[in-house]
Amino acid sequence: MMTILYLIVILSLDFFYYINANELVMLAKGDSPKSKWLSCLIILQLICYGISGLGRITSNVTPLTFITLFIAYFLLFLIMILNHNKKLAAIYCLIVFLSLDSMCQSIVGALVKYFDLKVNTILVAKITSLQINILLFILIQFVFSSKSHRLKKSIEMIPSKIYILVLMCLLVFSELCAGIQNNYTQRNTSNLIIIISIIFICPALFVMTSLLFSNCLSKQFYKNKISTMNKQIEIQLRHYDKLNKYSKELREFRHDYKNHIHCINSLLKANQIEMAKKYLSQISFNRSVQDEMYHSGNLIVDSILSDKNDVLNEIGGEIIFKGKISDQFRPIDISTIFFNALDNAIEAVEKLDKKNDDINIEVTGILINNMQNIIISNTSPYPHNYRKTSKPDKINHGFGLTNINRTVTGLNGEMIISQQYPKFVLEVFLPVN
Repeated sequence: MMTILYLIVILSLDFFYYINANELVMLAKGDSPKSKWLSCLIILQLICYGISGLGRITSNVTPLTFITLFIAYFLLFLIMILNHNKKLAAIYCLIVFLSLDSMCQSIVGALVKYFDLKVNTILVAKITSLQINILLFILIQFVFSSKSHRLKKSIEMIPSKIYILVLMCLLVFSELCAGIQNNYTQRNTSNLIIIISIIFICPALFVMTSLLFSNCLSKQFYKNKISTMNKQIEIQLRHYDKLNKYSKELREFRHDYKNHIHCINSLLKANQIEMAKKYLSQISFNRSVQDEMYHSGNLIVDSILSDKNDVLNEIGGEIIFKGKISDQFRPIDISTIFFNALDNAIEAVEKLDKKNDDINIEVTGILINNMQNIIISNTSPYPHNYRKTSKPDKINHGFGLTNINRTVTGLNGEMIISQQYPKFVLEVFLPVN
């Protein structure tokens, strides 16, 4: 009876190993394709794990026990690799997951042996591990999945070296816990202190890791904020340069205005109509700067629209603005919204067929009854839904919508993606004081 119970427990546990590890990778990196040989490998892996488990519970440890155990773990890693596009992420998640599980089982086993409980140590450890895995499965399904987009972005912002450091700590600590289970089974004060210390180190390690991740995220957040402010200053300077250029051209035009009018009148009196037209076209005020000026009602928005329009002009597109934007918003907030939205839109239209697709970006500002509505739309090259960034610097890019949503939420507003294809339409609603 004990053998049957143990077999059920370890097979269930092995199944949850696969399920939870797979769910964690998908939660962190998104959906992945399934291998057509996956079902066969899972069944074979369960069989090998069951055979090795029977050898351990019956104390009949043979070379076959170690061979089947090795094959079982090898197949588990192989299944994870085949099941995900992000191979390294799958391997990493599985190693971390198995290390944490090993730590839990080792601590439970050490406590059972230390207090000399009349139970099967391996079975109790496996049952405890199974309960933890079931709890983790429930958390993933009902808690973490609702925050999957935020988790993905947070994970991408953490440097790779932090993950390596965490993995090394887990592996060392896992081996330490395994040593405690085997060596500290005598009931004395010294061993009890060591076991209790290890038990307290586990949550301490978790807290330290969480603080480390939180610090990395905060650092990246403020780095992005400073970058946005620097971009805002640069664009403002370029905007003022354009204003100066426009003002200079206007002064030059006004200086020669009377002379030009006199020449044109002379040509018209002499009935030289074509000459007058040609002369007029040559001396007309240069409107290249004026045509690029936007008048939204918000100087910060005007400068951003003008700067991004220059970028879009290089590929033959134009930012078309109509409406009004309130000037009551903080510069950092309105800059974050327009920087990220227009950068995403420009990135998208750069992938379009310049001959057949509309590569213009439309921006509309509607200000009614203390409510600001901003609508930014562009032709989308992506027939599917939400996409990842295609920019080389994936650590600092790919957070456009997340940054916009965070800023809008902080202003008690709402961000809506009302359409994704063939037009990508982003709408922002903000209350105005």
